[in-house]
Amino acid sequence: MKQQLLPITDNIMEVLVMILDFTNSRHKTLIENLNNVNTDDYMPYDLDVDGFSEAIDQALTSHVVSGRLALVDSENICFKSEGSFNVVAVEDKIAKQLFDNDIEKYLEHQKRKLSENALNSRLAAELLRKKQTIG
Repeated sequence: MKQQLLPITDNIMEVLVMILDFTNSRHKTLIENLNNVNTDDYMPYDLDVDGFSEAIDQALTSHVVSGRLALVDSENICFKSEGSFNVVAVEDKIAKQLFDNDIEKYLEHQKRKLSENALNSRLAAELLRKKQTIG
């Protein structure tokens, strides 16, 4: 796994921007799942939320120790040197099972994920706004 070190003096803003970027990408993926509700044999996708959370947690831990974010790539997330990243959506097997067996439960499942994602996005945006006003 590749590691990117970002020499940034105030990493919290960069982390919040990464969270906003991740939640934006996840929103698009989940909306695509809903848009394909009438597509036969559709495979729903999602982003690796746990993997992203773990990468951010490890990066913040490295920041406490070294003063730098150490962003470590995973199978589905590739960090770039300027702080951005690429993320690959993965098949959501639980959603696929619901899609195939109970479309109403599938829709509820997707709506719950959208709500959770929106909450994470709003929280990161609010923290970023407060951080920017503080300076």
